[in-house]
Order: sequence, then structure tokens, then C-alpha cells
Amino acid sequence: MNQSKPEIVIMACQTSKEILKEILAGIEEEQLFYKVIWMERQMDVQQLATEAAKQSSLDVGIGVFQRNVVVTCRQLEGKQPLLKGDNGYRRLGINAARYIKKNPFV
Repeated sequence: MNQSKPEIVIMACQTSKEILKEILAGIEEEQLFYKVIWMERQMDVQQLATEAAKQSSLDVGIGVFQRNVVVTCRQLEGKQPLLKGDNGYRRLGINAARYIKKNPFV
């Protein structure tokens, strides 16, 4: 039986490694795992987050397109995301992890 480890999936397209590094640092601060998927095909940041949530064993996904970040969960497909922003990347990573742990956002 092939079981994936519990992880947040991040789908990134046309973004800098510095932005991604900040998001990942936030997730690591909360001691959760993640998997990054680099997308070649350009997609809307909301689409990236939705697809990432579908692939996440924790049902939470992060989409990153250029400087924009969206955090969503599978249950919110087609609705407003949990979080979005174009700065405070570490905080977005922290809060994505805190959502899973059912802890208050920072």
C-alpha cells in the first residue's frame, strides 16, 4: 500500500526562490512537511492553490504565481481561499500549517 506522508503541497509558477524559501520556512517553523511542484504551464494563482489542495494528503494547498500567494483547502473549492497576499510570505506559510493544526493564525 502506497501511503504518502502528511504534507502541504505548494504549486509554484514564475516565482523567485526567495519567496518560496520564506513560505517553506513558515511551514517548517510549525513542524509540518511540504512538497513543492514547479509548474511550467502558467495558471491563475487560485487554480494553482486549488490543484495543490487536491494533491495534498492534508487537503491544504498553496499556490504561488510571481509575487502572489493563495492558501486554500479542498473543502473551499470554488469559494474564497483561506488566505491570500503578496507579502508576508513566512506568515502565510505559518498560517497554512496552523490551519491544519487548528491553531490560531498569527
